[in-house]
Amino acid sequence: MADWAPIILGVLLFILLSPGLIFQLPGNISRVEFGSFMTNGKAIFIHTLIFFGVFTILIWVQIRTTNIIGAIHNGTLTQWEADKPKRRISRDLET
Repeated sequence: MADWAPIILGVLLFILLSPGLIFQLPGNISRVEFGSFMTNGKAIFIHTLIFFGVFTILIWVQIRTTNIIGAIHNGTLTQWEADKPKRRISRDLET
């Protein structure tokens, strides 16, 4: 299912963020219009930026979550341990 997640997210966001379907920002008459089924160039540009931002964040979260779950499942946390800052144990107390 992890291979289909980006495709499903992209299709759902494309449908939901189509200008004029649910909302349009900026609208033809007012700043925000709901269910007008009309569009303009500004609305297409704004909805493209919103789509790109939301899609990028959701895919990043999905990839990050899948990698963490896979690392936990396989028992190899080397990638995640490399991201953490390394702590040095001081041996000053051994005197």
